[in-house]
Amino acid sequence: MKRISAGMVSGALLGMFSLATAIWFFLPLAIYGGVQQWECSLWIARAELAWCLAMVVIGYATVDRELKRTKEGK
Repeated sequence: MKRISAGMVSGALLGMFSLATAIWFFLPLAIYGGVQQWECSLWIARAELAWCLAMVVIGYATVDRELKRTKEGK
């Protein structure tokens, strides 16, 4: 039976948080900004993409590190 460690849970929560943040905050802001000012919308969309990618990489690295640690038995 596999153990679920705190690092795996935190990595998964970090990924879900970044996705929820993108959907709840950045997407409506980008759509509204696109109606008002196209250039502002592009910068918001770039910030959203950078945020999501960073959180996904951090979450993946955390989960990957914890999986390796549990396989080694440490």
